Amino acid sequence: MRKEQLDYFVVAYETPSFAAAAEKIPMSSQGFTKAIQSLERELAVPLFVFEKDGSRRPTAYADELVCFVRKWQDDYLLLRENFNHIKKAQVGRIHLGTSLGIIGFLGPDFLRGFEAEHAGIKVTYAEETDAICEESLRSAVFDLALTIYPYDCEFTTTELYRSEVRYWVNRNNPLSKKRALTIEDLSGQSVAIPGEEFKCYLLLLDACKKAGIEPPEVTQSRELFWIYEFALDDNGLGFCPQHLADLAIFSRDSRVIDIPLDGISWSLGISHLPLHTITDPERLFIDYCVSYTERLQRSARTRYKLNRR
Repeated sequence: MRKEQLDYFVVAYETPSFAAAAEKIPMSSQGFTKAIQSLERELAVPLFVFEKDGSRRPTAYADELVCFVRKWQDDYLLLRENFNHIKKAQVGRIHLGTSLGIIGFLGPDFLRGFEAEHAGIKVTYAEETDAICEESLRSAVFDLALTIYPYDCEFTTTELYRSEVRYWVNRNNPLSKKRALTIEDLSGQSVAIPGEEFKCYLLLLDACKKAGIEPPEVTQSRELFWIYEFALDDNGLGFCPQHLADLAIFSRDSRVIDIPLDGISWSLGISHLPLHTITDPERLFIDYCVSYTERLQRSARTRYKLNRR
């Protein structure tokens, strides 16, 4: 039995006719029928029978074979993936996916520092929206991915960093007098926030739903500076994770204040597929991510304490 024969058989099993199955391959209907007949001769059993009305149905032999082939196809894909991991480990290359903004947050020393510590290991990365990053990881385009909470249950994730979610509030807004916002405070407000393909937007809608309130009027933008200007011009509130709100560039204008939103946090993790076999270079990179972000977290806590004095 050849792989192509088994692949054709599964298509035939799942398709009403050989002609329709042949179109999916694609190949001629006659060639497809001959491939199935060749498989039947090799196995010495009938895989399909035709009724008097011309309809076709799989036999009990076909039911048994399709279970075998589907498991074999899964094992084959896993084998190919493991082969790829071996090749990548040999050349010391890691394919990393990352949600937009994470590399900028971690800073220029993040990847540069890892490659300096581990000569011969190269990290290539691609930045995507939260949704596309996770879909690419799910499709094994990436070996590892830096993902945003809530983490997809399909992945194995190690959390690296957690901080508050804050909102920029113009001092003309009565909410600017509050030490912390509640989700109820956002109802009836205008809010600028990254859009539907980002986790922060979905978390906001989910929190409003759980609180039983109408979501705020949302203006979507990927540009953090635009979101800041939205609040600065007193058009409404602007979403900002704590680590970005603490940047000096966003602390110069006294017309805007950043206020934490109770019960909502921004979290970063490193994820991989559960069946993904972690290579030695990838293990070194995960460990490096943990230690690097621990240092960032300690530094952030120190800055927070100093600012509170």
